[in-house]
Amino acid sequence: MVKAIFFDRDGVLNDLVRRTPSTFTAPWRIEEFNIIESSIQAVKNASAMGFATFVVSNQPDLHDNLMTWRDEQAMLECMKLHFSFTEILYAYIRTGIDYKPKTGMVDYLCAKYSVDRTQSYMIGDRWKDVVCGKRSQLTTLIVKTDGYGVVPDKYTPGKYVPDYWVESAYEAVELIKQLESEKQNGNQDLR
Repeated sequence: MVKAIFFDRDGVLNDLVRRTPSTFTAPWRIEEFNIIESSIQAVKNASAMGFATFVVSNQPDLHDNLMTWRDEQAMLECMKLHFSFTEILYAYIRTGIDYKPKTGMVDYLCAKYSVDRTQSYMIGDRWKDVVCGKRSQLTTLIVKTDGYGVVPDKYTPGKYVPDYWVESAYEAVELIKQLESEKQNGNQDLR
């Protein structure tokens, strides 16, 4: 069985874009796409620890006509240039089975790569990542951003609380390294 780390994209691997004083979104144009430098090292470190690395990201702005296919493809090529992910998946349609908090993307990758969910992690920045990760039996790490939002009541408050809060993808992977070391040494979980 394979151990994996599932990364959200916007707010984790690249910066969010401030649209209004209180509104942040994913980038809509390639000119807005700013990769967080430390996230490049985070993904390298995850791979060096033997984890398969995946991106599972909602990208509804293309479907909502807020961006062009050309810009979306340019961002994807930029991702491939800077990172060596095992696979990158995007969900474009909010009602689709892959759109987080639904687990379609994670389920597909777990089946394709024989991922051991109990030994795997989700790194995101929004409640949808927590709900998807928990439903997928992954340990969840949430990067503190201005975009987290409030978990809707229909998801039972308290049931979908992140396992860990971190400042960045880099810090998340460093924490995973520590957790894996603790497991190997037979010590107590850090929760």
